[in-house]
Amino acid sequence: MHTLFFDALSKRFGDVMGMKKYYYLYYAGIFFTFSGSVMISPSVTVLDPQELFGYVFFSIGLTLGLIASIKYWGG
Repeated sequence: MHTLFFDALSKRFGDVMGMKKYYYLYYAGIFFTFSGSVMISPSVTVLDPQELFGYVFFSIGLTLGLIASIKYWGG
């Protein structure tokens, strides 16, 4: 939910300031975070390959959101 807020805010901010369209990183981040959360199964106690990929996708999604935030708001 917060990512969608930052996406809309960064898109408007980027349009006004004439910055590159980094908000697409938010879309990719949303995709990877959602995909990773679907792959992670809370009922499995042993780390199987599908759950490992879920954690990798989830981490990639969060990292993309962080990179986009830094690009827009960090300078």
